[in-house]
Amino acid sequence: MFPALKSHPLPSRLFIGLAIGLALSSPSFAEDNSASGPDEVEEDVSILDVTIGGGAAYSPDYEGSDDYEIDPVPYVELSFFEGLASLSVGGLQVMLPIGDQAFVGAGVGYGGGREEDANDDLEGLGDVDDTIIGNLSGGLKLGPGAFIVSHTQDLGNEYDGYSIDFGVETGLELIEEKAEITLGAGATWGSGGYNETFFGISQAQAAASGLDEFDADEGFKSVGVELGGTYAITDNLLIGFEAGYQRLVGDVADSPIVDDRGSPNQFSIATVLALTFDLL
Repeated sequence: MFPALKSHPLPSRLFIGLAIGLALSSPSFAEDNSASGPDEVEEDVSILDVTIGGGAAYSPDYEGSDDYEIDPVPYVELSFFEGLASLSVGGLQVMLPIGDQAFVGAGVGYGGGREEDANDDLEGLGDVDDTIIGNLSGGLKLGPGAFIVSHTQDLGNEYDGYSIDFGVETGLELIEEKAEITLGAGATWGSGGYNETFFGISQAQAAASGLDEFDADEGFKSVGVELGGTYAITDNLLIGFEAGYQRLVGDVADSPIVDDRGSPNQFSIATVLALTFDLL
């Protein structure tokens, strides 16, 4: 499945998507072939795969909003050694398999902020600047799926915060080597710095926006489910989709940004058409 196609301010979901994709596609995390005979020759490992494509996403214009917009989605990815390392529009991710059942990963990427003029409901709250984020993740293969834990940290000191994602994902091949669907579920914990930056309201912000002051403490900020799929039109051309629902919870849901001017129910859908090929 494609990684999260539109990132929110701290897009750790994107890195979870990358980690799952890397884990499940890596030769070391693939189906056990120990029963193969000694005379069988293993397939050559691809050194560099390139995926180029684009599409569109329909989602809230900021996390917690009840207004939706359609955005273009560029998709470019360089995958090295069949997923051991990946460079995409989301950042750089490296994955190290541990046997056939587990992996650890690390990455760095771009973390989008939030502009006050993106929506009238944000007036008086000021901008949250873009930043650089780092990610550490680990996963365990469970039958046809995986359990992933991912820690994403603000490295640019924009809000000195972090989030931790817990997710499970499983896949089903509908047509051999042509069509598959994936189903995932997860929850996200936000640190005090993260939750306060995006959902807290200071005295100055309250005076400028007309909203009540609000302190957003650390805690779980959302739970959600996601359905995705891909279909190989040809050996090199594929189409993918992703639909998701997140429910904001805890202090995040109680924030006037969400409770008074937005919605705790967050829906999204996206589709991408992509061309993939081996370079080396």
